[in-house]
Amino acid sequence: MGVLRIFRALLVTGMIFLVAGAGVCAPVGATEPANEQDVKAVFLLNFVRFVEWPDSSDPNVPFVIGLIGDDAFRVTLQDLTAHERVHGRAIVVRHLDSPDGLGLCQMVFVSGSDAKRLARAFEALRDRPILTVGESDDFLQLGGIINLAKHNHRVGIEVNRLAAERARLQISSKLLALAHIVDVTP
Repeated sequence: MGVLRIFRALLVTGMIFLVAGAGVCAPVGATEPANEQDVKAVFLLNFVRFVEWPDSSDPNVPFVIGLIGDDAFRVTLQDLTAHERVHGRAIVVRHLDSPDGLGLCQMVFVSGSDAKRLARAFEALRDRPILTVGESDDFLQLGGIINLAKHNHRVGIEVNRLAAERARLQISSKLLALAHIVDVTP
């Protein structure tokens, strides 16, 4: 079991180095380890890069990441994505006060336990190509696709491939290799 944890930690470290190679890195001279919000923001940016959506939208239309819950995370994610382009598209981060704006997003991040109140929204979005990412214990059971799970003070990735298939999203094998697969139907 210890070897598996070390292997996963190395894979996650490799993913972070992959992001650094793509131009997203800590400021020169930074000596403090990344905080949890920074790590989650890096994960979200990588998810955009390692997931394929079924339609190739107009590059003039931005890629929208909607955030439900903690608005403080929005600033962190906006700073990280400010000059990034994914699939030829600029990235826009929006805070959503209600599930009404979910359909306008390509990715939705639900912070904390707000996932419970979104069970109905997940049902409505089930077959739409929207990557849902959360951070609660029951997020995947409610219909979410990727969960950022905290284990032993580290952020790990859980993926519900069945939910991704329903949404017609293709998750890269590189990302799946880092993840714990939890295939459940809500």
